[in-house]
Amino acid sequence: MESSTSRPATSIPIPSRVVLRGIIQFLFAQDFKSVDIHKQLVSVYGESVMSESMVRRWVREFKAGRHSLEDESGRGRPSLITDELTTKIENAIRNDRRLTLDELHNLFPEISRSLIHEIVSEKLEFRKVCA
Repeated sequence: MESSTSRPATSIPIPSRVVLRGIIQFLFAQDFKSVDIHKQLVSVYGESVMSESMVRRWVREFKAGRHSLEDESGRGRPSLITDELTTKIENAIRNDRRLTLDELHNLFPEISRSLIHEIVSEKLEFRKVCA
């Protein structure tokens, strides 16, 4: 008999994080302990499914009354690019279309050169037309 930590004979792909959280929520509702929930997940999906500490974290969330399986909005690092910055840079470029990134940085020293580049190339989608 194989150990409970090996991958099952029938290969089942690891589902999305939301599905895994649903499984954790279901087993938690049936009074499974986090260590037992982790063992169940590993027995079906293999060792790389999810860490035991992450299972414990989700069990704590559900104990605290959380119902949503989705990530909370607003997580992660907030964007430094504001509409105000974008408008300032766009107006400067429209006034002088030959401005370089370095010249824009000199006009707006409070904004990093890399942030100016991101605003110009990704937000405004401006491209260099001629050399």
